[in-house]
Amino acid sequence: MRADQLGVQAHCLRSEIAADLDRTLATVAELGIRALEMMSFRGCRGNWWGDFGPATDLPPETIAGRIRAAGLECPSVMVVEQELSAEQFGATIDWVHGLGCPRLVLTSFAVASTRSREDWQQAFKRVDEFAQRVSEAGLEFILHTQPDLWAPEGNRSGLDELDLWRNRQAGRRLEFDPTGAIIHGLDPVDFARRHADDLYAVHLRDGLTPPEPVFYLAAEPLGAGGVDWPSFLAAVAGSRADWCILEMEVTDRTQVMPALRSSLDYLRDRELITGRPEAPR
Repeated sequence: MRADQLGVQAHCLRSEIAADLDRTLATVAELGIRALEMMSFRGCRGNWWGDFGPATDLPPETIAGRIRAAGLECPSVMVVEQELSAEQFGATIDWVHGLGCPRLVLTSFAVASTRSREDWQQAFKRVDEFAQRVSEAGLEFILHTQPDLWAPEGNRSGLDELDLWRNRQAGRRLEFDPTGAIIHGLDPVDFARRHADDLYAVHLRDGLTPPEPVFYLAAEPLGAGGVDWPSFLAAVAGSRADWCILEMEVTDRTQVMPALRSSLDYLRDRELITGRPEAPR
């Protein structure tokens, strides 16, 4: 990948941002990372796994100014499904527009635990509605690939229904997180190749396939898991993806920055990053 395609997900930095937003942004820029994929601070308020602390109540225009001052770009904002409900939709869109961000990424959406064909159809019907409303609000809608899309339960897998959704929603793009493929022992390179024309971004996140599928798999620094990164990034290079976004949701919250540094060293030592970061686009 090119150096100017490299970003990091804000969600994995929530403890650091809660402690000191400006210092975190400066550190990210010093690492040579080009962009910060934002998470809706409002949507994470009070979450048991941690939120963004005092930064949650900053006006989005203020946050945007600080991102720019650090020399970073904000290409997209991740939101949770609840934030696209009728009650919260307007405030969510206003927050994203306040950041001056052109894209909204839906992190995941609920599907019944039986994961039957009908369950997936109903879930993607809601996604259709979200995509339409977001587009009408002047933002590009991006769908993040949640892990249970790879789960084999039901008469039809989530991946099959995702393909049907892509056919219905021509021109919509995906943000590919390889976690689901890793959990279920499948090759994320295959998905990246098959969906080369559908990708907006990929998340750079490594891991080892567990003995049995799990609901959540903590990240490992790149190179510490089972992903074939040279092949994966070669597939991404041949795709429409604009961004490669580091996502270090590691088990030990104090090790996020070390995991980022280790991942960057892995990529650079193997010459998997080319060129130098350019000025914000």
